[in-house]
Amino acid sequence: MTTDDRTLDAGQRFWTADRSRRIAVALLVAVGLGAGVARAVTTAGDSAVQSGDFPVFHAVGRLVVAGQARSIYDLATLRQRQHADW
Repeated sequence: MTTDDRTLDAGQRFWTADRSRRIAVALLVAVGLGAGVARAVTTAGDSAVQSGDFPVFHAVGRLVVAGQARSIYDLATLRQRQHADW
């Protein structure tokens, strides 16, 4: 038996039908759980993730234009400005 044959045998023993099926099921469960968590996070009422980054940057810009540049770090003011525009 050559070195290539031993490598091939080890690979064949690893990828059995049962192990391949278990790995496929585990991957599908992981993807499903990830999608469920992502959906749960983006459906929260105060989440900016649902609309992306633009509403945050737009709200900050509106505050700066309105002369309230110091309040861009105040989360309550920023959230109020976001909800007023979006």
